[in-house]
Amino acid sequence: MQCGFTQRLTPRDDDATALRLRRLFMAIYSYLFVWAGTAAGVRLNLFAADTPHLYLFGGILTLNGVFLALIRSGYSKRWRDPSLTLAQMVAGIVLTTILIHYSRELQGALLTIYFMVMLFGVFTLSRLQMMLMSLVVLICYLGMVFYEWYLAPRELLTGATLGRFAILALGLIWFVYVGGHISNLRARVRRQRADLEELAIRDPLTRLYNRRYFDERLEEELARLRRGQHHFFIGMVDLDHFKEINDTHGHGAGDAILCLFADCARNFLRESDLLARYGGEEFVVLFPRGEQPDIEGVAERLRLAFAEQSPRATPDGTPVTLCVGLSAGHPDDSVNTVIERADQALYQAKSAGRNRVIFHPEDAVKVNR
Repeated sequence: MQCGFTQRLTPRDDDATALRLRRLFMAIYSYLFVWAGTAAGVRLNLFAADTPHLYLFGGILTLNGVFLALIRSGYSKRWRDPSLTLAQMVAGIVLTTILIHYSRELQGALLTIYFMVMLFGVFTLSRLQMMLMSLVVLICYLGMVFYEWYLAPRELLTGATLGRFAILALGLIWFVYVGGHISNLRARVRRQRADLEELAIRDPLTRLYNRRYFDERLEEELARLRRGQHHFFIGMVDLDHFKEINDTHGHGAGDAILCLFADCARNFLRESDLLARYGGEEFVVLFPRGEQPDIEGVAERLRLAFAEQSPRATPDGTPVTLCVGLSAGHPDDSVNTVIERADQALYQAKSAGRNRVIFHPEDAVKVNR
């Protein structure tokens, strides 16, 4: 549960930033809880009377306020660690070390705060980073031990100090092991998620984008067009004589022709063009930039290249060719209307004898104006 103040600080349209802020708020709440315990410990003589808890926790909360501003503004996204996890952990480790120094009988118990800080990073850091944080903990603790020995060498209990150090080291080794295991699980989940997302937007046969993904991208291009950013073109592609291939040689041969076209299109379309399988032997291309002559030139080069590579697989030796119907997007278009015009141009190409590229006449007039 978040209070109203933290809810107002948490953005609703940026899940990643919201998650980073929730983790930061958890750290701030933890500091407030430890501060209350430290203040009570000073009154009960469990901490030294001169423990500067006001300055310590005032400083750490101020530093977390800086972290909050960096994360909430999005500035931290410029760095490799946008959550500032490492910086937050170092701050917590330094604070814990100082508290242990001022504690009396509680030094062994306060070692658990180190583990609380390490728990903060166990679900986000890699094994190498967990090892680095463990090294920071050990250096800070040994630094405190040697500082206390320098101040009062006779009062340092060597056996108890070595025992606490051993417990701390063993606990950190466990955190490194568990953190590494969790890091590997996170990496595996990310790969599986990426694979599932890829399967959701790809055609399983040709490995081209599928119709659903293409429609989403087309909707985005229409939104940009309505904002006056740029115009775009659509090309509907249909393979000529494809039904004869399936009827004569079977679906395996037809699948091979589809994959041949996909490979050919990858080589001859521009990097900015988006090709998708729209269904059966029909494909669609989004041309996000360029003018009408450029787009017609790209489509014509693709037509010629596929005609050269395509086998003569029909019964009378006719090669499998392709037709392309082109249309331009307009601000008042919907996904269906712009595709419908490209489909009409494709039908004209089929009716005119196949193996050709035709631009929708209405779009040609609008674009040329």
